[in-house]
Amino acid sequence: MWLATALSRNLCELFLINEYSNEKPNILPSRLYTCKSLVILKLRGEIRPDVPRLSCLPSLKTLELLLDKYFQGGPLRRFLFICPVLENLLMNCGWDDYDKGLITVTVPSLQRLTLYLHSQTEGGMLPRGLVIDSPSLKYLKLRDRHQWSRPGFSIETMPDLEEAYVNVQYWDSSNLLARLLEDSPNVRVLDIFEIDHDDRDYEELISTVRTVRESVLSNLRTFNWSRYFERRPQEMDLAVYILGEKWSLKDCNNLV
Repeated sequence: MWLATALSRNLCELFLINEYSNEKPNILPSRLYTCKSLVILKLRGEIRPDVPRLSCLPSLKTLELLLDKYFQGGPLRRFLFICPVLENLLMNCGWDDYDKGLITVTVPSLQRLTLYLHSQTEGGMLPRGLVIDSPSLKYLKLRDRHQWSRPGFSIETMPDLEEAYVNVQYWDSSNLLARLLEDSPNVRVLDIFEIDHDDRDYEELISTVRTVRESVLSNLRTFNWSRYFERRPQEMDLAVYILGEKWSLKDCNNLV
């Protein structure tokens, strides 16, 4: 009742929390999905977005989804589809909560994307992968703590990307850094939290990074390796390669 009343009064910002766990999650009223005045929407807890037909949020620019479950691949894509001017998206969720682990973010207007992904258990649903197709992105923050399988990434070209923070934990992520750099020719800030590989994987990682065209990295200004503290020979080889190239780096942190 109170939510319907608020929506009828040209609501601009809504932060909805449902922390009570029960068999029937809180289903949002259909009126929410046609609110023309809503600019900021934050959902947290046991909430199931059920997007009806003929929905549209024409003014929504910021969306935060901190949902426990009930938000599978199809509903997520439908939710994002009804946000034609969305600029800022934050999601904190588990692979197990999605449609066989497939997470798709296709938003042409999106400029900032923050993803915190994780798996609840070793026996959880195997992820199919992550698809990011948002060519207007300027900021990307990705943290994925899934350890139990090898999901695939499909990150389309992000020509306007200026700042990226990546922290992933997979058995095989050797080509992720090279792919991210190659698809982000205008990236200015790159923050790597940690790269943890055995010797052979590090050789493959360095090999893939060497395939990145130098012209692609000409705009890189800041490189930060947050957990560069073990000083293993393989880490030093990668750092020396990065710092030895003729890139326009103005700031190199945690590498000394």
